[in-house]
Amino acid sequence: MRTVQVELDFDEEANVWWVSACDVQGVRIEAASFDVMMARLPGAVEDMLDNENEARGSFRLKISLSPDIEPSRRAEALGQRAASFRARYGREEGPSVVDEIREARDKRSRAER
Repeated sequence: MRTVQVELDFDEEANVWWVSACDVQGVRIEAASFDVMMARLPGAVEDMLDNENEARGSFRLKISLSPDIEPSRRAEALGQRAASFRARYGREEGPSVVDEIREARDKRSRAER
């Protein structure tokens, strides 16, 4: 499985999150909130991987935040991510939860083949 590294930045003037760097060429999106960015990012990466003739679903995102982001904005984004995770999975994020999610996704992928 390919790991795709993505760096996100925040434009204070435009008040949007945007992809400042990505291992996959062509991933150029922005979003008004961190949650919206997290929702759109996998699809944008998948579309560009399709252009590179890579198999759908054969990647994992590794997201980092630009060191230039203001500390309060960084904390807000991380808080939104944690809240989204709790709302979706009913518990705190952790390695065992990530492994469970990955395993479930892999099972679905194998079943679709």
